[in-house]
Amino acid sequence: EPVILDDGTKKFVLEAEVIPWEVSPGEWVEAWAYNGQVPGPWIAVDVGDKVQVELTNLTPMSTDIHFHGIHVPNTQDGVSPYTQDPIKTGETFTYEFVADDPAIAALLDPLKVTVRCIPQDGPDEPGTCIVTGREVPRRSVLARAY
Repeated sequence: EPVILDDGTKKFVLEAEVIPWEVSPGEWVEAWAYNGQVPGPWIAVDVGDKVQVELTNLTPMSTDIHFHGIHVPNTQDGVSPYTQDPIKTGETFTYEFVADDPAIAALLDPLKVTVRCIPQDGPDEPGTCIVTGREVPRRSVLARAY
């Protein structure tokens, strides 16, 4: 859940980190996660909301967030080193934008893996950003990081 700031901004706090993750009973791997979970937490906002996403990088390499499918100012697009400096280990960066358009999108993970679209039975896929304001068809195509 976001923290609601005095001006109404919805602030989400994320930590990118490497965690042990059980992929099947008794089989553990190192996973790159947001807030200790794979996939990461929901970021759901409404059209017109002011949004802040504070990312602290606890991984052993630089990272950023690209809000794939969400219209954001170029400086907030998370494409280091082109639109921002990389967020180095131990550093924090706060993304700020207004959710201008309805959209469904995915956060790209700390390793910048490819995002592919897969059909879903509804908008129930965790780890996605949703900007409401438009009806989402039952057989929507949502993006999910692989």
